[in-house]
Amino acid sequence: MLNNSWSEGLAGSVSVRVKAAGFPVERVDGFQSVYNVPVASVLLDSEDADATRTLLKTVRVIKRLVPRQQTRVVGTNTLVLAAAKDLPPR
Repeated sequence: MLNNSWSEGLAGSVSVRVKAAGFPVERVDGFQSVYNVPVASVLLDSEDADATRTLLKTVRVIKRLVPRQQTRVVGTNTLVLAAAKDLPPR
């Protein structure tokens, strides 16, 4: 769960919802990348499609799915949920 907004604590508050939906959260941090996340997005690899669909149905704050190869976000084998300023904290 990464925060791409200036709203302090946003990633932490959204991670509570993700955990409540049954998904593990490995990291809560700021989003640092050259890729701009304008709306709440999941950055995914093709093998994560089923998990992503489940996440979309249970945590209804995600507005966009982005193939990870378009983002230059590397070094992870998990779904990345990037919060943006459009995402309400509660």
